[in-house]
Amino acid sequence: MVTFDRLAGVPTHYDRTTAAEYGTRGHPATFQCGAQFKKKLDATFADVWTLMRQAEVITTAGAYVARAGMHGQGRAFDLDGLFWDHREFVTFRDGYQGRNRKLYYGVEAVLRRHFGTVLDFNYNADHLDHFHMDDSAAVGFRPGSKSLVLFVQAALNEFYAAGLAVDGIYGPKTRAALARHAGNVTALPAWLAWLADLARMGWAHV
Repeated sequence: MVTFDRLAGVPTHYDRTTAAEYGTRGHPATFQCGAQFKKKLDATFADVWTLMRQAEVITTAGAYVARAGMHGQGRAFDLDGLFWDHREFVTFRDGYQGRNRKLYYGVEAVLRRHFGTVLDFNYNADHLDHFHMDDSAAVGFRPGSKSLVLFVQAALNEFYAAGLAVDGIYGPKTRAALARHAGNVTALPAWLAWLADLARMGWAHV
């Protein structure tokens, strides 16, 4: 395990000490994760800074936790928000409550460029207030992945008004809409390029 108090040069803050602290910049804190996972987190947020803009604070519910699952292996991270000098991004408000879902899916798109597993508010109620990311699966589009299909459906609706049911089922309508607006994303370079486009479009709506 390694400890960290910043990712890609930006301080990491904890915002869960009290219920009222969530959605604020929280307070500086030190976290732990696996050494290789830390490198992935640094690359992820460096990508956010490139495709969007460098933030001043990253808020998180944590990384390593002494329990079963990917958190217990030091291979998971929960992102609550990002704070720029002129704008704040909070997962619950921008995603679930719909304040700025273009930005929400834009941020999620960057996370998916680096992690094969990302869970958002569409996945289940446990993720209404944070993104969960881990490296238990390879990066890339998999039609059989519920979380990936939910993201694709929601992003197609938000950015292209595709009118899809966000149900996690990769049916004919979803397949046709994805091909029409993103092309063949079964190849990894095409998938990564489309995610970068979504990130840029999300930031354009800040």
